[in-house]
Amino acid sequence: MNWRDAPNLHIGSLAPVCATTFVERIAPMKAPPIDHFISGRGELLMVARGLDSATCAKVAPLMLVGIISEAENYLREVISRILSICPISRKTAASKSLSYGSVFWAGARTTGRAIFDHQSLADRKSIKDALTLVGYTIREGSPLEAPLNEFDKLCELRHAIVHTSRIISGKNATSLEFAPCSDGFRVAVDSAKLEDAALVASSLVYTINSELFAHLSRRWAIEWRRSPSWRPSDENRLFGQIWSVLVSKSEPFIDSNGLKISQTKARRLIKAEFRVA
Repeated sequence: MNWRDAPNLHIGSLAPVCATTFVERIAPMKAPPIDHFISGRGELLMVARGLDSATCAKVAPLMLVGIISEAENYLREVISRILSICPISRKTAASKSLSYGSVFWAGARTTGRAIFDHQSLADRKSIKDALTLVGYTIREGSPLEAPLNEFDKLCELRHAIVHTSRIISGKNATSLEFAPCSDGFRVAVDSAKLEDAALVASSLVYTINSELFAHLSRRWAIEWRRSPSWRPSDENRLFGQIWSVLVSKSEPFIDSNGLKISQTKARRLIKAEFRVA
């Protein structure tokens, strides 16, 4: 018997991890980014609703991480897609550095997502900074202030789930304004809290999506038309690009009469508001 064997069992030799067996190939996203968020959120909540309370208490914290990941992926994709259609945003992003890994991996196919390869978008500051790439600034009184502040709280909880097995660190506790406690805190999530978290993430994503649609529509009506590359014959096609990126197909806006706003009607209303001939 060797005293070095005292601490724990021996795992023994390991087979090499083949990372390719842990992934599956996916096609580029074509649906609006918000619809991918809606789908991912729905799948997570559907699983959670089918669990008993004891099982849910074990896995719901990981599902909370999943919901935040869906919101973060929405941000990466929507900003990437806007960079592909908005000349003003491309000009702003032109000075951003890309990692060699991104360029090596994707080559000429590198998209706007590569800008975020080296950073997380799971906190208030990084989200605000990311939105400035497309020219959107969150000012005092912005509709985004409240949902972003609430989402930031979820991100602090996420940090504890991912990095410290749900135990709240001093930094997270201070950010969340918890009273000092000698026993400490641990994240506890049940199905009801998971639903609440999904509502917060949805509020953030839906509000960003609406704000970006208004922002891009204004640019289409005013700034894009001042560009040397603008051609009046492209007017409808360019608005169609905005529509395809930001207008949900799975949860479109429906008014009190049960009617959706068509692309043609929206285009006409925008031109009227900004007095475009």
